[in-house]
Amino acid sequence: MNYLIAIFDNRTGTNAFYSAMTNSGVQCRVINTPPQAGSVCGICVKFRDGYLSHADALIKRKGLAAPAAVFRTGEKMQSFTKIR
Repeated sequence: MNYLIAIFDNRTGTNAFYSAMTNSGVQCRVINTPPQAGSVCGICVKFRDGYLSHADALIKRKGLAAPAAVFRTGEKMQSFTKIR
């Protein structure tokens, strides 16, 4: 199963995105940003790959800050592919 990690410029953006995603019914977690993915604020949001379009719509509808970067990774988070 693939996951996405959304990295934001600050913790406020990370927490706002996490709250919006969970309130809309998407299972996600706030995790430490893996060193391989770079670190802006030190935490990021991990969620299933299939929810990217939902996340984009939610960011637009709620007026949230867009992620500084989005990476695709596997369940064990051993490799990362930047998609944005």
